[in-house]
Amino acid sequence: MKPDAALRAALYARVSTRDKGQEVDNQLIELRRFCVAQGWLIVREYRECESGGTAARAELQAMLRAATQRLRLSERVRAGLERVRRLGKRLGRPRAVFDREQARQLRTQGWSWSRIAQALGVSKAAVRRACQSPGRPSEVCQ
Repeated sequence: MKPDAALRAALYARVSTRDKGQEVDNQLIELRRFCVAQGWLIVREYRECESGGTAARAELQAMLRAATQRLRLSERVRAGLERVRRLGKRLGRPRAVFDREQARQLRTQGWSWSRIAQALGVSKAAVRRACQSPGRPSEVCQ
């Protein structure tokens, strides 16, 4: 998995009391190991020494608030994109406008991808895509 595509993880560790030798560090060591093994990116660690009997755990509440905000933002973005699509707006990078047939002809004449791209004023990737798109003669794309 690419680093920018890694799942993001928040770790939460809690012990009931410190005076009995309990430490959140032991839990966090194992949680970190697990995240590394899964290829997850740890974005934050939440630590608490609170009784499990109370819901007033500040770090747990902070983690849940952050997760809820992230979910709401994601939902709003998705809804906005869907609304714009319904209106017929094309999203994404504008298509490169150039004579694709000319690009294929220059390639058959032995021009390099870079030289064709420079001559047509577009990216090398756009030229390659045009020449290698389905239904095109394969000899053009060599």
